[in-house]
Amino acid sequence: MKQGACTIVCVMAFGAVVGAQGAPAPAVDPAAVSIPLGTRVGLSVSGYDDGGRRDPFTALVTPKRVTGADGVTLRPRSGLAGIALNDVTVSGIVRNGSTMLAILETSTKQSYVARANDRLLDASVAHIDAGGVTFAPAEGAGGVPVRKNLRAAAVAGEAVR
Repeated sequence: MKQGACTIVCVMAFGAVVGAQGAPAPAVDPAAVSIPLGTRVGLSVSGYDDGGRRDPFTALVTPKRVTGADGVTLRPRSGLAGIALNDVTVSGIVRNGSTMLAILETSTKQSYVARANDRLLDASVAHIDAGGVTFAPAEGAGGVPVRKNLRAAAVAGEAVR
């Protein structure tokens, strides 16, 4: 009895497939499908109207573009030149012969080696000594020089090793 039930189901399914293939395709009016001249290849021609809504497939966050005084778009600064003075702490001082180097650490725990006259985003390294670094404000920014000591935590009460 199982074999007879399977035969009926298979014949009915085969009849549905043959019936779908034998149906004639609807006639298409060539004027309704015409593509306007000048349309880019691969561009989907549809009657979709966005209604003033944003495209859901574009990025929501756009990179910040910095423009100079002449209106030219500048690349964002990388390395130490892209970090503000407030985001830097002095984590070490190194002497290489007569040259003093400062190890500056950001809030994200990235470290940079700086020499005298190296630039930050809003300041430059004016002087490095064994106790810390003196930063001069950037040109045109105004302000006074800022001193950041090597052991700022020791001043707050932490023991120095």
